[in-house]
Order: sequence, then C-alpha cells, then structure tokens
Amino acid sequence: MKYLILILILLLTISNLYLDLKMTAVIYLNVSFQFAFWMVQVIAIIFSCLIYWILHNIFNNHKLKNTLCIGISSIYFGGMLLLIMNNFTQYQDNSYTISEKDYPIEKLPNFEKESAYIFLLPSCEHCINTAERLNELYQHSKVSRLTLVFYARKETAEKFVASHNLTVPFINLDNDDFFELSGSEYPSIIFFDTISIQVWTGKDVNYGAFDILMGY
Repeated sequence: MKYLILILILLLTISNLYLDLKMTAVIYLNVSFQFAFWMVQVIAIIFSCLIYWILHNIFNNHKLKNTLCIGISSIYFGGMLLLIMNNFTQYQDNSYTISEKDYPIEKLPNFEKESAYIFLLPSCEHCINTAERLNELYQHSKVSRLTLVFYARKETAEKFVASHNLTVPFINLDNDDFFELSGSEYPSIIFFDTISIQVWTGKDVNYGAFDILMGY
C-alpha cells in the first residue's frame, strides 16, 4: 500500500509540475515558454521512469508486474503524447502583420511606439487568463510597455483590475472605437514594433505570443 501511495504522490507531483513549472522556468531561468514546455516533458519522462522502476521492484508476481508496468506505462506515455499534440500549437506564433496606415492609431489613447495593447472583455474567461499571465510576467520584469484596454466603463475596469490584483497599466474604452481598434475576437494583442504591427486575436493569443512580447 505504501508504494501505491508513493506512486499517487508522484503522479500528483507531475500534474502540479506541468501546471506550474512552465511559468516558474520562464520567470527564474529566463527561457521561453516553448523551451519550458519541452523541459517539462523531459521532467515528466524522468518521473514516469521512476514510477516504472517502483512498480518493477515492488511486485513478486512477474506476470502481474509485467502487466502493470506495460499497462501504466502505455497509458501514461499515450496520455503525454496526446497532451503534447494538443498543446504544442499553444507555443507557436500565429500572429499576422498589418501596416500602420491600415490601423486607426489616432483613436488609441496614450499611444506609444514599441508597445503592446491587450484588448479585453471583462466577462471573457480567456481574457481573464491572459491578463493574469501577462501580469505575472510584468511583475517579474519579463515584459514591459504593456497596456490593458478594457471595453467597460472606468468603474468596471477599475473593479476588474482590483479583483484580479493586476499591476499592468490600463485604460478603458466604452464606445465603438474599442471594436475598431481590437478586431472581432478576444482577447486581442496589438503589438507595435519598429517596422510593423503584429496582431493576435482569440485563440491565437497564446504562449507563442507571450514569447514574442518577451523578445524570444
């Protein structure tokens, strides 16, 4: 029983590592999210080998031992392969570029060159997750020159920022300029670099976009 408990603890540890280690590696090891993704996969493989070794050494019944080892290893590695296949696109840069003449810069308050503007709807779950992740990167100086742009009244935007403990600078827009500036999917990131404007919208706002904002 104690070995089974140990296996359970290891599995839970792997789950927690997968959820937390990517951000930890980015912040403290100065690596990209894509690099951190593969690093976590390597750590998960090491843990799975440890679990295999434990299973291989705690059972005297060779038939049971082989069945358990093969079964659990197949499930684990199969699950990890599916996880990699389903999540790898989150680490790709799916942005597109537009020219400054095609973008209504004059309608963007407090515009600054070489800055990123993140357009958010307070009720959008993906927007909330994006704001929180970028805020963590901002607090650790991994990204800078960010501005959150909310489609909301000033009081609503302030309440959202306070409830999620955000420290990234923000502005609010409560008219149709928000939709002209942001596009049709949310969240959206408009990044003004030195020569063009990079745009991410909806599901393309991912770890690949964060890597670009961090300079990777």
